[in-house]
Amino acid sequence: MSLRIRGSLVSALCLVLLVTAAPTEVPKESTTIINSAESSTTDARVPSCLPLNRGERTEKLNTRSIRPMDDFVGYHMTWAETVDDWWNTGNLTQEGGSFAYAAIGEGFYVSDTIDGATFMPQNPLARYKPMDTLCAILAHSPNEWHGTVEKVWLPDRFASEPSPANADLVVSQLLPDTEAVTIPRFSLRDSSTGSHQLVLPVSMAIHGQFTPVCLPMAAVDLNDFTTYPRGSVPGFSYATLQEKWHVYDGMTC
Repeated sequence: MSLRIRGSLVSALCLVLLVTAAPTEVPKESTTIINSAESSTTDARVPSCLPLNRGERTEKLNTRSIRPMDDFVGYHMTWAETVDDWWNTGNLTQEGGSFAYAAIGEGFYVSDTIDGATFMPQNPLARYKPMDTLCAILAHSPNEWHGTVEKVWLPDRFASEPSPANADLVVSQLLPDTEAVTIPRFSLRDSSTGSHQLVLPVSMAIHGQFTPVCLPMAAVDLNDFTTYPRGSVPGFSYATLQEKWHVYDGMTC
């Protein structure tokens, strides 16, 4: 074999070795964006929290007796016609515009303040017809609501970055063996006023677990608590009830 041919073969072999030895760049996977609702302003992200140890909660519940407690769950603003429908059917109903798919998930939104209850998230009907009725939402079984219903407190970022998809992810990460849409969740609603929001899952709200007690807003004196709907609680705040209501802490997610 001639030196020229041998040299060409050696050069070709070296070139092959250089190419195969070069590091191969692994293409980055594109991030999937979950479009869930108009209220969602952020891409869905996987939370950094770990699944909860339910045993700790069970032990805590077993160390105290669950006594009958206040049944007040929160405030909800709606229309008189919707309240009439509730009384006619004997339950909260999805008809009438009082349910929403908004900041922290789908369901029936209530707040720990009257100011917070007036926001009725993403409800287009409120633009054309002001809500005229204030309701106190009461739990049929305070013991069950306080002690056995699993609930999650979401990070404060949901006040400025509402996303039902991200809320579901947080719940699923904390409680991987549950269906996220069945878990009530709390979050900060407005940092300037300190009001909070709670969304009751549709499956709970429409099956008789809660009762509305309502008054026309015209009859409510915001300076006199005696004219509030029956069952309302002065100085009510979800932030002070996390331990009493046994709410799972998802603030670090």
